[in-house]
Amino acid sequence: LMLYCIDGLAREGSARWALLGVIAVAMQILAGHPQYVYYTGIAVSLYVLFCLPGSNHRRALILGVAAMYIGAVGLTAIQLLTGIQAANESLRSGGGMSYAFASSLALPPLNWLTLVAPKWLGGLTTSADLSQPRYWGSGYLWESSVFIGVCATVLAGYALTQIRRRAIWPLLGLGLVTAVLAMGRFTPLYQPLFDH
Repeated sequence: LMLYCIDGLAREGSARWALLGVIAVAMQILAGHPQYVYYTGIAVSLYVLFCLPGSNHRRALILGVAAMYIGAVGLTAIQLLTGIQAANESLRSGGGMSYAFASSLALPPLNWLTLVAPKWLGGLTTSADLSQPRYWGSGYLWESSVFIGVCATVLAGYALTQIRRRAIWPLLGLGLVTAVLAMGRFTPLYQPLFDH
């Protein structure tokens, strides 16, 4: 929804796209997973950079995206501020996290096989269910499986056939950048990103 709003801002420059974007960002914040708000913020920033050259409404695009985040913070301030307070009492507060802890849930390269073969690394089983092998990959299966299903793959492929030609490359580039970032410590980019 946020990328759709950015497309609308780049195409029309209308404030209604920014208002819809406020709702999209607010829903992410209220979901209670701040890491995904952060990751989406990185993806949104990259997508805006991809969209700027082809837009006739550059100023509206930049101001609209800024308004999306500022408005969402205003709408969700009561949960956001209490969440920050709770985070100050968590394991991650204080001096920050160690490199080992921060990189413990990086997406291993082997897990890319789960995109086409979801049971390749085993599955979640109970001691009574021995019909399939237990998960033997690294990390948690529910966090490191990239399988999205046949329907989602078909819909994504269909979407790529329906968008404007010049928009395909930014989307594919964004997908590649986020895939590399998801691999965390398995790429040379992780250490400088962790340090800064």
